[in-house]
Amino acid sequence: MTGSELGFVISLAQLGKPINIMKKLLILITTVIFSQAFGQLKEGDTVPSFFLPKYSGGSFYMSKIVGPKAKPNMRSPIVLSFFQTTCVPCKAEIAEFEKLDKEFPAIPIYLIDLNEKRELVTEYIAKYNLELRMLLDKYGVTGKKFGVVDENGLAHLPNSFIIDADGVVVYHHSGFKPGDEVIYREKLTALNDKHSAYLLALEDR
Repeated sequence: MTGSELGFVISLAQLGKPINIMKKLLILITTVIFSQAFGQLKEGDTVPSFFLPKYSGGSFYMSKIVGPKAKPNMRSPIVLSFFQTTCVPCKAEIAEFEKLDKEFPAIPIYLIDLNEKRELVTEYIAKYNLELRMLLDKYGVTGKKFGVVDENGLAHLPNSFIIDADGVVVYHHSGFKPGDEVIYREKLTALNDKHSAYLLALEDR
């Protein structure tokens, strides 16, 4: 979005007067500019390959879960949500992901902590009694691959990606407000049905 296009949209919002409409437009504009500027992954994009340390120990390899290199019995959709312990809306989203993780056990949900020390994550997990799987992106390298982190290390959080078994982003959402979990549930239900059919076909081979 160019500067002139931005000015035109804001002018239109001001003509309409209602403040809540202006706020929504400005949020939308900010999101568009952020994604364009930092190459954020969008729906239909194939996710990059990466590996990260698991908080629980060992390493996580994306290629083992999705895409052509994943073994048939390990292949599945996945949810990745980037967060930081100081992010207020992240806390609200994580609470919803805790519920969704229990509703859809066949679709793993991973939280990816950005640019923070392990000690902070440990305190956060204990404080909120979290059970979700956790990955540590201490230097923000994976965050940059997903376009969540800019060149200065600044992130727009929470930033979540629902990814199918082929490694394609089927839904991307940044920020969180009450009600967003409804869309997450719809997307996961569709993926879960598709994955269940895949597993049944696998058993029949």
